[in-house]
Amino acid sequence: MLPRPMGQIAGMTQPVNTHVLSQRGIASNVVAASTTLLVSDIMQGILNRTGPGAGFTDTWPTADQIIAAMENPQVGDEFSFVYRNGVAFAMTFAAGTGIVSGIGTLGVAASLTRFYSMTILANKRTVIGPVTTTNTTLVLTNVPKATIQQVMPGMGVTGTGIGASAVVLGVSEDAQTGMPFLLSATQ
Repeated sequence: MLPRPMGQIAGMTQPVNTHVLSQRGIASNVVAASTTLLVSDIMQGILNRTGPGAGFTDTWPTADQIIAAMENPQVGDEFSFVYRNGVAFAMTFAAGTGIVSGIGTLGVAASLTRFYSMTILANKRTVIGPVTTTNTTLVLTNVPKATIQQVMPGMGVTGTGIGASAVVLGVSEDAQTGMPFLLSATQ
């Protein structure tokens, strides 16, 4: 678990965000082919990746797995990760379930290092499903009331007619009106 830094503000102990010290561990992954990285690979802070003898794809863990490894994560919290590609072949980045890929080059060229900065978009379990939409509409059906009450922006969505990288952008105040969620993508 990553501990949440605490500090004194107006005489009260409060969680604080600080970038004063960074105590990173170093993980090593020697799988000889494409693989799904372990949460511990990411959470150590630095990953030395060796093993593949050809171009390969590394898939990040799911957002649920990353959130579960953190202590009291809050929306907007950020953490970073250094990926050291120690082989003479390029790594192709693949987002795990619930991960929203950022902009720019996400893969790592042969024998290079990439710095990743990640932001928590939702601190609840990320995947809502299965739900249904038709004809590329953003109106979802088959959403249980208990699910609607737990939905927050940034959560992933799975189901019929829902794109693989769809996330909730917003939730209607009256989620019972037939359009409880605004999705980033469908189909």
